[in-house]
Amino acid sequence: MKELMKTLPPAKIGYDGVGGASGAAVAGLLPTGGTLVSYGCDDSHSGKEFLIPSEKKISVKQFSLASVPMSQRAATISELASMVKSEKLKLLLERASFDQYRLALRKAYEGPRDRTLVMKMA
Repeated sequence: MKELMKTLPPAKIGYDGVGGASGAAVAGLLPTGGTLVSYGCDDSHSGKEFLIPSEKKISVKQFSLASVPMSQRAATISELASMVKSEKLKLLLERASFDQYRLALRKAYEGPRDRTLVMKMA
């Protein structure tokens, strides 16, 4: 992952929905003064604890979709989708058209990957 990150501009914000080694790895990729968002779909915040080096001065925020009122969830998701579409929010994804499903299956069996493969229907 570190080799891949060297090819990209420095991240200002990192997202972690797991905690533990995953959260520590995301925090490790952030520059000094970066922000780490720990998120989940409920209020339990049951992710595994991890340490963040204090010298990096990383700001940690928590977000739970359960804390967003039902009436605002669709708007929140729509806003995030718009940010991705306009490239204000960039995701580390590999995209392929759905007719390349054999490629997706092969890559799924190869094991861990640096990027998530997303299949486009159109």
